[in-house]
Amino acid sequence: MADHPRQWLVKSLERHLLLAFRERGFELVPLTADQAKSREYRTAFPFGHLRRPKADGIDLVEVQLDKRGAAAFRLNFGIAPKGGMNHPSFGFLAEADVNVQSLPVFYEAYSCPVLWRWFRVPRRWFGRSVSKADIEKFVVSHLDLVDEVEGVLRGRRRGRHIRVAQMWR
Repeated sequence: MADHPRQWLVKSLERHLLLAFRERGFELVPLTADQAKSREYRTAFPFGHLRRPKADGIDLVEVQLDKRGAAAFRLNFGIAPKGGMNHPSFGFLAEADVNVQSLPVFYEAYSCPVLWRWFRVPRRWFGRSVSKADIEKFVVSHLDLVDEVEGVLRGRRRGRHIRVAQMWR
């Protein structure tokens, strides 16, 4: 019973947010065999990855869910260089093997980027449980994240939910 809000969130994200990215030319790419072996990875990235080829590389977007099972998500995204890249720990990564966290600089979308707060389904007071309708409304109210992600990927101004992350230089 406790899993319902997360399950509803997954379905709603698939129905609304992923659809909005697909309408912008992104393709859903399933997890690799190695990634799918990891329970933690499958829990965090149930949709796989979104990719969109462009002239100078590939736009990457990941919808990451809370690995502990909470009804919460964030977005990770960046641009993989055309032809692949050299990574200090893994050596050369082919274009198809680059994921967001392997990029030297990538972006994350949070509810509050300064405090690294994820987008969480709001709790209800006075014993009222969160419903499917509450979660649908929550996801639909956050579809503007697609425009914020597009803004960064197209070199425009960052939106209010976006944080820059650097893994290595």
